[in-house]
Amino acid sequence: MSDKFESIKSIVTGAVQSKEFLFASGLAVAVMGLFTAPTGNWFLTSDERMIIKEDESVFIKKHSSLDQPSGCRVFYRRHMKEPNLPKELPLLIFVHGLGGQLNQFEGLLEFFAQSSHVMAIDMPGCGRSPTAWGWEPYKTESLVKTLTDVITRRMQQERHKTCVLIGHSYGTNLVARLASMLHSACRGLVAMAPGVMTPEKMKLRLVAARTPELMFDMYRRKDRKGGLRSMSVKRMVASTAPNEMRLRQLRWNLQSQTYVWRRMVYGMVPADLAVWNAVNVPVLLMGGEEDAVTAITDLDIIYGWLNEMARKAKPIIVRHAGHSLLAEKVDEVAEEINNFLIEQVEPELDYGRQQKILDGTVKI
Repeated sequence: MSDKFESIKSIVTGAVQSKEFLFASGLAVAVMGLFTAPTGNWFLTSDERMIIKEDESVFIKKHSSLDQPSGCRVFYRRHMKEPNLPKELPLLIFVHGLGGQLNQFEGLLEFFAQSSHVMAIDMPGCGRSPTAWGWEPYKTESLVKTLTDVITRRMQQERHKTCVLIGHSYGTNLVARLASMLHSACRGLVAMAPGVMTPEKMKLRLVAARTPELMFDMYRRKDRKGGLRSMSVKRMVASTAPNEMRLRQLRWNLQSQTYVWRRMVYGMVPADLAVWNAVNVPVLLMGGEEDAVTAITDLDIIYGWLNEMARKAKPIIVRHAGHSLLAEKVDEVAEEINNFLIEQVEPELDYGRQQKILDGTVKI
């Protein structure tokens, strides 16, 4: 046993005996269930180290690069047949949530890359993006500014005039704000598993910042006890989720850094009535039937906050899906989003129509 581990063990043993630790650790476990499953980076088993290092797909790697000067890893793929179509297509932009990463959108990126341009972003310290040190970069306003800069820079580089924002979980908070920042360039918004922050949850979020990371990671390890059947996985997926999906969820949880997670939670400003009411483009709200992280009833609350311009589609509940509906039920989610985009944003996003135009069946 190394001297480093003995030193850590001594610190933890002493801390566990204190009343302050017992209080903080109890609240820490409560905080862990607010939005995601914060599985830590300390105390990894050999199997977990293998899971966390598993390589990503060729599709993601081939089309990913680091944005400068933000340093964020960005996935971008252009629809190469657009010049042969009658209208310019919007750029579909995917934004992950707390503890997430762009890999969670892989199935949706593959689907929509057939009919439009697609882009996804790893926020600072998430996925393959380098960690930004300090607290300021993880505040909601800072993340929105970073995303705005990355998106506008790429749209200018690739000469895209319009976009559609697609967010998941905390990412829905960010895209709701981005829609206003991008003004007329944004033509539509999709929010998967959006949440409403209660005063009680807002108070508990401070515990994430006040609990020492080592102690927090101890409980993250406890949270993932049971591997594919651990609470860290169960709260994110449906009860019927196959082991393949559970393994992916466990990997994403393991890759989430406590350092980043705590700072994002602490800097989080909830998206309230004022934020959602300011969205002036068609909005599609979606949630998993078995979501144990954000209440399915939040969809109706947020729908009620939307103005008439945004309230163009009824909320969609995806059956046999949890908080990670975007990866659990790719086909169902893609179909609903696709229908919304064709009906409310741009009819030319219809893949079938595009193919008929390209093969000459439909004249333009």
